[in-house]
Amino acid sequence: MGTSHTKETIEYKASNQNEKNIELLAEMCASWGYGSTKSQVVSQLIKNLTDLGYNVNCTFEPMNGGNGEFYVYHVKDSEKKIVYSNNKKLHESKNAVIGGKINSSNVKEIVNKIIA
Repeated sequence: MGTSHTKETIEYKASNQNEKNIELLAEMCASWGYGSTKSQVVSQLIKNLTDLGYNVNCTFEPMNGGNGEFYVYHVKDSEKKIVYSNNKKLHESKNAVIGGKINSSNVKEIVNKIIA
C-alpha cells in the first residue's frame, strides 16, 4: 500500500526579517501525489513568502480518501480563508486562485492574496 502521511506543522524562518508572521494550512489528498504537492507549497509559495521577510508557520494536513484535492488557506485570527484551490466548483466563488499546481505562473497572485 501507499505511504501514510500524518498532519504536521513546520515553521519556516524568513531570509530577511520584517517581523511579520503568516500561518498557512495546506490540505492535500493523502494518496494522489502528496509528496510533490507538499513540495510545491514549500518550494514555490513558502520560499516566496520567506524571501519577502515573512516567517511562515504551515500545517500540512493529509486528506484521507481524497481524489487529488489540494487547498491552501491563510489562517488569521483563527479564521481560514482559501487562497488556492484545484477545485474550481468549490472555491472559484470565494476568489481563490484556481490551478492544477502552484508554480511560477500563479505563485505571485497567491502571495498577493496572503499578504494583502
